[in-house]
Amino acid sequence: MLPKKNRITKTLEFDALFGAKFKQAGGQSFSTDAFVFKILPNKTKVNRFGFIVGTKVDNRASVRNKVKRHLRAIFHKQLNNVDVGYDFLVVAAKPSAKLEFVEVEKQCLDFLTKMRVLKPNKI
Repeated sequence: MLPKKNRITKTLEFDALFGAKFKQAGGQSFSTDAFVFKILPNKTKVNRFGFIVGTKVDNRASVRNKVKRHLRAIFHKQLNNVDVGYDFLVVAAKPSAKLEFVEVEKQCLDFLTKMRVLKPNKI
């Protein structure tokens, strides 16, 4: 589970990741067929993550919760491998309900790599 300091919880914090001010504040978006990923620099020394899985994905709460659990697990695992100082938002689309954990993880890692916030692995 993500620590409380690494979660986006307030409505105003979510609203900052939408609208015209998002691009003005230096925000970037990346989308796949199953997810829309948004990243916004923040003024803190921690990363914060938010997840939106609406009823358009599936009417059943169990399916929506499974998608959120997968996303939380992936980003929790990568918490120490990501550069600090960003707010991340993941908005799930309908195809995300049918994806396996490995496929979701691949899309999330592709996003982090494309946005150049993933630290290189030290071998």
